[in-house]
Amino acid sequence: AVVSTQSTGYVMIFTLLLGLTAALPVEEQALRSPAVLRSLFAGYQQDNERHYPTLAEQRTRLGLFRRSLEFVVAQNTNHGDEWQSGLNFLSDRTEEERAQYLGFNSTLFAPSHCHETAGQA
Repeated sequence: AVVSTQSTGYVMIFTLLLGLTAALPVEEQALRSPAVLRSLFAGYQQDNERHYPTLAEQRTRLGLFRRSLEFVVAQNTNHGDEWQSGLNFLSDRTEEERAQYLGFNSTLFAPSHCHETAGQA
């Protein structure tokens, strides 16, 4: 069989690119490959017990997840030597849903014995 040097060169370049892609963090791979993104999202759904009622809702949440992933990759690209950003349980949520977790929660500072002493003065 005769193999041209041009096709051999393409095979070598493809192999090199494949090797470089495999060396990327999974977050960066997911931004380059829809299959890796779907796999990462499926794992996220399982880990966070996410069950979306419709395909439209799942697509919306996947889009939000992808935006969170883009943010994580950008942060790690710019600050990776200082600290690492990552996905969390809010990675598929809207800004409005995330806002519910922000702010002061006074119930964290309520004495656990308040109900016992309420009638005593």
